[in-house]
Amino acid sequence: MGLNNPSNYLPSVRVSGAGERIINNRLTSWERIDAAGTQSDQLTLHIDTTGQTGLPKEGAVLTWQEGYGDNLIDKGQFKITRIVPTLFPPSVTIVATAAPFQVEDKTGFKEWTSQSLLDSGHF
Repeated sequence: MGLNNPSNYLPSVRVSGAGERIINNRLTSWERIDAAGTQSDQLTLHIDTTGQTGLPKEGAVLTWQEGYGDNLIDKGQFKITRIVPTLFPPSVTIVATAAPFQVEDKTGFKEWTSQSLLDSGHF
């Protein structure tokens, strides 16, 4: 490790989730768009599929990490929205958008009810 180790400066990515073995071993290029405002971030992965099976399906969720060397930063979860196969050369393009953030509200505090608005006297 340290400044003298050239591997510390090489871009590195890792996928966790469905099809992670194939994606991590056969990824040929990628692009992550960090969208502004209310637009969803997008991840595009190009994967060589020569002789491969077991790719993830649409709707699967992938966790994406990127960085340099072994210093990877979690960039979040992305839900696969589209898979585009290419015959020659055998490959697929996976397009995924940021998975919706969901937190379970066991108390029901955040639950929207029209009754509580009517009772407040504002409507």
